Amino acid sequence: MKNTHAAFGITTRTVGIGAAVLISALALGGCTAAESDGNAAADKDRELTVWFMQTGAFLDVTVPEVNKRFEEATGATVKVEVQQWDNIVTKLTTALSSDNPPDVVQIGNTNIQLFAANGAVRDLTDVLDELKHGVEWNESLEAPSTIDGKVYAAPLRVSTYAIAYNKQMWADAGVTEEPETWAEFTAALDAVKAKNPASDFSALYLAGADWQSSMPFVYDAGGSFAQLEGDEWVADINSANSVKGLEQYKEFQNSYSAASSQTASSTSPEGSSVMAELKASATIAGNPSVIVAIESGNPDLVGQIGSFPMPSINNPGELAPVMAAGSVVSIAAKSKNADLATEYIKILTSPEIQQDFVGLNNGAVPVSPTYIDAILDEVPEIQQAFYTAGKKGITLPASPGWATLEADKTLNDLFVQIATGARSVEEATTKFADHLNDVLNVG
Repeated sequence: MKNTHAAFGITTRTVGIGAAVLISALALGGCTAAESDGNAAADKDRELTVWFMQTGAFLDVTVPEVNKRFEEATGATVKVEVQQWDNIVTKLTTALSSDNPPDVVQIGNTNIQLFAANGAVRDLTDVLDELKHGVEWNESLEAPSTIDGKVYAAPLRVSTYAIAYNKQMWADAGVTEEPETWAEFTAALDAVKAKNPASDFSALYLAGADWQSSMPFVYDAGGSFAQLEGDEWVADINSANSVKGLEQYKEFQNSYSAASSQTASSTSPEGSSVMAELKASATIAGNPSVIVAIESGNPDLVGQIGSFPMPSINNPGELAPVMAAGSVVSIAAKSKNADLATEYIKILTSPEIQQDFVGLNNGAVPVSPTYIDAILDEVPEIQQAFYTAGKKGITLPASPGWATLEADKTLNDLFVQIATGARSVEEATTKFADHLNDVLNVG
């Protein structure tokens, strides 16, 4: 997924085409996690290998603290191997099927199903209570890690969406208060649009292919992509509620984002670049690092960017459900150090690490609403909207086939077709529903 800015280390990425074929080669059996006996003397000659993705501040700030606590508690040492996102599914497939795999691996939250369904990673259900430390995890990260009631990964950190806006542009248009309702939100955008009538200006820039930023419209209207009925995923994207949400999306995108954005990808250009060029007054940002990117792109905007949670269009007084992306961590099924790996993940998910290091020192959103509430008042004001949004997120279908939808770009195409009017909402969703039913039920 998008918005993988290194400054905050919040990441979820798509898989390459053919990943399902590669991962199907794994036949590793169903193993469960193990607990360490806590004997530091016995573990002093053991080494735990951990794969983390290249994620900036997380590697520089959080990981060293986790390693320190782990080594003090167990006596074992940690070997961190940093990986790049490009071609990571193929690399993980090869590594996890070897006789000497990394013990702990970081995986994008929409990729975990591939590895869990084929036995490449361990079942953590037996140690779930210890990993949760008495709190509930963000549902958007836990649900994709759950197959047939068994949990195969723990959430690492969360990335959520909020509105980033140019305070000066809004003030120039007479808007001085951050909107709390949909009516106030659209009134603010209408005022900015009237003040900036150029055809290439967006009151709120929203790329047509940016399905992650646009999917809240579907869920806010009571729709979804698909629902599990028994053992089968059944498309819901063409239901009355989903169609209603997509009609609302089309009206919003066409009203407030420049016509050229209807076919634009989510990264070319990025919303942060458009705002830095003063061609937009707002965008839907995937994490606080978008604000950093805007200010880096235009130093005159330092201190001029604000943020607030996206209001609900259909439920007055509530926030819109937003995409909650991020990464999870799991244990290789063939790991020879499953006991140590379990201890390592327990430290990663602990309240001290999640609140003090992932949250306050790393600038990422912790994995539990409880942890968010505990630190929200200490979070810089500019980031608070993202933390608030992180308490509740959209849950995507927990099917190994979801990765195919991201890889084949049909998700992007769905929203582009609707934004451009190339197909009516009914036509676009009917066609996509057939594809959903095929892809989500493969395997």
